[in-house]
Amino acid sequence: MARFNYDFERFVSRLSLWLYKARTYAGKVAILHSICLPVLWYQLSFVSADKTLAKLIDRVMLQFMHGEEINPSSTTTGLRFVKKAIVFADKDDCGLDLHNSRDLWQQHNRSLMIRCVQALTKPQSKSKMDAWISPG
Repeated sequence: MARFNYDFERFVSRLSLWLYKARTYAGKVAILHSICLPVLWYQLSFVSADKTLAKLIDRVMLQFMHGEEINPSSTTTGLRFVKKAIVFADKDDCGLDLHNSRDLWQQHNRSLMIRCVQALTKPQSKSKMDAWISPG
């Protein structure tokens, strides 16, 4: 839990910095996809996905998307012109292509664990490089 709290506080501060720099929904989605969320998933690689913690991440992402003050403990919402279902819908379904954080968190942890298992079961190559270091 301490690891999550530290990483989450950094995520919130990073979002607060970008809050006034992005004006459009597409810009905010791009900032989340390319800058803020990858760093969070990397830092939470070995923290198990929890439903309540994922809801905190979702709440903060929605506050960022709607230009509200980033406050994870706030339960009130301002006037929101775009519904939560549209924010988290795929682009094919006319959404903004954000995904629920629990799904992304589980997917990231699963792919990391698969890579670790593959590295442990793969025989050593001719280059004498450990399997967990070799790319791909």
